[in-house]
Amino acid sequence: MTTTRTDADWNAVYQRELPRIYNYFRYRFGDNAVAEDLTAATFEKAWRAREKYRVGDCGDAQELHHRGRQGL
Repeated sequence: MTTTRTDADWNAVYQRELPRIYNYFRYRFGDNAVAEDLTAATFEKAWRAREKYRVGDCGDAQELHHRGRQGL
């Protein structure tokens, strides 16, 4: 059985995954400002879709990287 994410869960995901997502974009584009913008957009997309996201579907990093790549 899966459950929806709570705000506290999302805060933990944000704290844990922010460096990974940011560093991915910084490596890919070589520009800190672009990496910051894309990281923010990735987390915004994830936050807006949080009702669809179910705990246990896939790892947090995989989900966020997928959402980030969709916006490129």
